[in-house]
Amino acid sequence: MPTRMRTSIILIGGLAVCCGASAASAGTICVNRVRVSEKALALSSEGQRPDASYAFTVSVGGKPAVAASSAEAVLIKDVPTSKPQMIAIRLNGRPYTAFPLKFSSYQTQHVCLWLNDLYLTWSVSSMSEAQGLCSCKD
Repeated sequence: MPTRMRTSIILIGGLAVCCGASAASAGTICVNRVRVSEKALALSSEGQRPDASYAFTVSVGGKPAVAASSAEAVLIKDVPTSKPQMIAIRLNGRPYTAFPLKFSSYQTQHVCLWLNDLYLTWSVSSMSEAQGLCSCKD
């Protein structure tokens, strides 16, 4: 009977460790506010060129998309960091770009996703490297 009791305690302890690790492996993506320069509009190809009504949306790991804003940064919370997440960006409802995000590449659980307003390309930086570029509010 004492053996059974010991096994139960270990199992309960194992579950506590499991659940705590799961909560700690969630990251955030700060989607910087979107600005498109006039020079970028002039240089971009017709197929990729945002018009006056451009609207980018960002989907992470197949979850519902969130709209990128031209007014303020948008915070995406509870992003799993244990495996790569596919970032899919759409422009006016059409596919624009997609790429995998590995949090381990940035050695942080908090990254900034931003649009280069000249080349109209999306990039990811760690929040510490993106100071002045991304500023999300919780």
